[in-house]
Amino acid sequence: MAFVRVEQRNAHLAGAVRLVSVAGRDGPISKATLTAISNTRRGGRAEGDNRGEESTAIQWTLWGKQAENAAQYLGKGSHINVVGRVQNNNYDKDGEAVYTQGRR
Repeated sequence: MAFVRVEQRNAHLAGAVRLVSVAGRDGPISKATLTAISNTRRGGRAEGDNRGEESTAIQWTLWGKQAENAAQYLGKGSHINVVGRVQNNNYDKDGEAVYTQGRR
């Protein structure tokens, strides 16, 4: 069973936007891949090493005009706001559970 939640996070780009042109059904289309790092504070009343920040890498792909705009206006370290739906895609492979996340 998949777990789905909607998230909104502040993040910054971990590297440059990689823009490529791929063959599409109606001709070439732009594709950009990005990796952002989001820091989340862990709350609670814990002391010492149990408090602090937790980093999450968010990888996604942009297509078409969005990809071109990201490549033009965003660079390494750019601050962005990520809003999206995160869904776990769990399955069994050779008797072991494999956990992945899909984003839309």
